[in-house]
Amino acid sequence: MFQTFIHLILGPMNEHLKEKREMLKEKVQARRYIIEGERRIVMVFNTGAALLDAIVLAVVSKEEGGTYGYKITQQVRQVIELSESTLYPVLRRLQKYGFLEVYDMECGGRNRRYYKLTISGSTQLDMYKKEWKEYAGKINGMFEGGAIYE
Repeated sequence: MFQTFIHLILGPMNEHLKEKREMLKEKVQARRYIIEGERRIVMVFNTGAALLDAIVLAVVSKEEGGTYGYKITQQVRQVIELSESTLYPVLRRLQKYGFLEVYDMECGGRNRRYYKLTISGSTQLDMYKKEWKEYAGKINGMFEGGAIYE
């Protein structure tokens, strides 16, 4: 009887975990997701903090008056997989460094937090763009059989 009880309790949980594990396995193997009705290939390379900072600054820079967190998440997701729980610490860090200014504005009866690029944020973004161009050039050179930089 105890065995049956344990099976009843643990059996479904194990099945649930097994299903979840299989779904994750398929996700990792395929690296393809349906986003906004389109099929996109998600980058398989890890995204470091600096690259994530650069992408977020680039997205925020597109809106002169600033933009809000959910919209930033949606735009960043066009190039990398990102959850809102990952984005908000990045936004706080960029604000702490003085790259973003934050203000609240009412929208539909609720406050919405907006993020706007500062002058130092714009300078930082320019540096990221320059660094990215050099880095991408080196990687492309290696992929295309060119020189390996030391």
